[in-house]
Amino acid sequence: MAGQKEDRKKAVLSFLQTASVGTGVFLSPAELAKAMREHARETGDSRKSRASRRSQPVPNGFFSPVPIAGDITAGFGDPLDPVELGEIPVDLGALRIPASARTFALRVRGDSMVNAQIADGDLVIVEAREPKAGDIVAALIDGETTLKRLVSEAGRLFLRAENPRYPDLIPVGDLTVQGVMRAVVRVCDRP
Repeated sequence: MAGQKEDRKKAVLSFLQTASVGTGVFLSPAELAKAMREHARETGDSRKSRASRRSQPVPNGFFSPVPIAGDITAGFGDPLDPVELGEIPVDLGALRIPASARTFALRVRGDSMVNAQIADGDLVIVEAREPKAGDIVAALIDGETTLKRLVSEAGRLFLRAENPRYPDLIPVGDLTVQGVMRAVVRVCDRP
């Protein structure tokens, strides 16, 4: 098993080095996931189906494609408008996310979570699971989506920004947590 893991790591590194030769520019996460799938098909690298892989533990170093389900505001709420933006390869084992978990990524818009080190343009990896107070969550509050910290005070749940310029969001009617943030992916552009 360890030998296969090392072979896979070497193959991925070789692929990345080859993909950037001549341009000095690496592929975007979505381009990388697509290119790796095509490369696997061309080289006969047969893998189990995604459904089959998801039912087994994910070892560290194995990257699973996680769909980017759209944007989410880190500011005031935004009407729910899901749209798929491709996929990003994520090492679920390193994040201690079970293989059977439903995961998705969202692109952050806004600055309400900057004190939690989440900036405009970041991707957050979200696991659809039961939240607990203190978690940063993707939530639907009174029909609008947002990324905030889940707070419980006096038995009442509400959302809090990690930027003092933003007020707490207290639901008038509905507060539904869609998932708990597990990781932040930041792509830094060259100047």
